[in-house]
Amino acid sequence: MTNETLATLATAKVHKSKAVKAASSDLEVGTHAVDVLVRITGSLTRGEDFEQRIVGKADAWGLLAAALRGKDSREIAALVRDSLSGDLKGEIDRLKAEAAAAMLVLKGATLTPCNGKITTKLTAEVVEAEAVPA
Repeated sequence: MTNETLATLATAKVHKSKAVKAASSDLEVGTHAVDVLVRITGSLTRGEDFEQRIVGKADAWGLLAAALRGKDSREIAALVRDSLSGDLKGEIDRLKAEAAAAMLVLKGATLTPCNGKITTKLTAEVVEAEAVPA
């Protein structure tokens, strides 16, 4: 592991927060030159590598096409109206779980090696910022 590795990870992870969204909305449209020196302090922790069982996901559009096959435009319009008229969250969650179970039976799961998760406790401080002509 090099200092460059740590610097890259710290830079990438320091502002994965609501601050980025707020700063994005404050930025004016256009191209902006940047020259900023930032000090990032804190810690990075990487967990142990692990294996995860990944189950393929059913294609929602493919499922919809199979369900609507043979329906005429009047029946499809009625289904669309029905989907817009009520809260289907519970029904959607149930159907997603059933589709996932069917995929597991039909395709099985793949044991996939994964890198350990990286957690951070970082702060960033602007050390020097210069106005740069565009």
